[in-house]
Amino acid sequence: KTKTKTNTQTIIPENKYIIITRWTVLLTQIVGMLGAGLTVKFFPLFLMNDYNVDPQDLNIAYTLIPLGSSLSAFFITHLCNKIGRIGTIVLVTTIVIFGLILLSFKLPIEIVFPVFVFRSIFANSLDPLEKSLLMEFSPKESRGKWGAADSLISSFWTGSASLGGYIIESHGYQFCFLITAVIYQITNFLYLLVGWIIKNRVGK
Repeated sequence: KTKTKTNTQTIIPENKYIIITRWTVLLTQIVGMLGAGLTVKFFPLFLMNDYNVDPQDLNIAYTLIPLGSSLSAFFITHLCNKIGRIGTIVLVTTIVIFGLILLSFKLPIEIVFPVFVFRSIFANSLDPLEKSLLMEFSPKESRGKWGAADSLISSFWTGSASLGGYIIESHGYQFCFLITAVIYQITNFLYLLVGWIIKNRVGK
């Protein structure tokens, strides 16, 4: 907790709480990626098999999703200014969870398809926030290493996709969506822990 003062500036050296924050953020991203791997690759099959959605309509959806994610940056920036990055991540993740819960019910396609699109848009909009949070609490001289670790996380969902396929085959798509929702809620709890550490311990 040693602080070094230089003129009017207070320099806070890396301490155990910053290290805990960094590793907790990385762990949270791993957990979230494992949860995403259970379902993301199976959304097209879910829509085609359960709702007979035309592949052309799916292509339109997957064109709209990245566009929507780009436009959502304005909304995300506004939220960050109001409630901070942690609050924004938790709120947007909660919206994504709500979308997964809705998809776990056998609702009409008129509801399911928009929910799928908006859930995907909000889920994709979280990535820059999570990366920036990890980089903020990484030492400048090792940010390349932590950035590489963050990129490596994306490969984790390959293994969880195999598990997702097994769950879907055994219990159906809806059950798998609920499991993913629970995993995402775990990431929310972890991010709330990160927020508490930042507010009450980092720099003190």
